Amino acid sequence: MEEEKNYVKKMKGLSKALSIISKICKVFIIIGGCAIVFAMIVIPLLFKKITVKDNELKINDESVLTLIEKDDKMQITLFGTSILADTSKEEFEEIEKIFNEESKGKLLTYIEATMCIAVATIVVVYMALHYIDKLFTNIMNEKSPFTMDNVNYIRRCGYYLIAAVAVPLVLGGIFEIITKTELMFNWNLVEVILILVIFTMSYVFEYGYNIENKETTSKKVK
Repeated sequence: MEEEKNYVKKMKGLSKALSIISKICKVFIIIGGCAIVFAMIVIPLLFKKITVKDNELKINDESVLTLIEKDDKMQITLFGTSILADTSKEEFEEIEKIFNEESKGKLLTYIEATMCIAVATIVVVYMALHYIDKLFTNIMNEKSPFTMDNVNYIRRCGYYLIAAVAVPLVLGGIFEIITKTELMFNWNLVEVILILVIFTMSYVFEYGYNIENKETTSKKVK
């Protein structure tokens, strides 16, 4: 009995921590999404003041974004903040070409399309986090984690994670077909495995719910 109480206490404590983490992630995602939307509005307004040369985008002669190839990675400096992204030589050359050979109009279209896809992805990731939050809040507050609400939360989270993988591929593919420009949105095996694990969890929770339901029913009959 004491061991069971300790197990429940640990489960609820971990659920509380994960619920808090998911809430924090949701806040950061909202901030990031708002920042991208703001950039989408501001950049076209400053279009005439934009200059592009030598892998660098400037507004009023102040550097906004630069591209540097570094150890098979693409270093992107955005408003003085450096971000490293894995990239191949071909991918870097494709982006470099867009920066230095294409017109400002095409570059602006590329940036706006990329940010639109990022916003769409952020929305579905936010929804996945929303159901993760509801799941662990429910586990923290209920006597048993095996409820149909939790099964539904897990499955909805899985659906939104599928959307988070599919949205960049679908929208990026449409953009590539229309503009004949490669955006290079890819999926990886880890994402697929994560989605499969989440859906497997939903069936485990459903099985637990059915077992508990049968036990409760049999006790009532007795």
